[in-house]
Amino acid sequence: MAEEFGWRSPKTFKSKLEQHGITLPGGSITPAWQKVIYEKLGYPEGVNKDDLE
Repeated sequence: MAEEFGWRSPKTFKSKLEQHGITLPGGSITPAWQKVIYEKLGYPEGVNKDDLE
């Protein structure tokens, strides 16, 4: 997901999430968590909001 936002480093991604009050559980990012992240950070180019409904 970090690359979708143009960030090459997972550390940058984690930092941005923390700045927005998002703490992910361990393991893979589920579609439900993807939706939470996109709603807080915005939908990157190429990601269709309707695909996560």
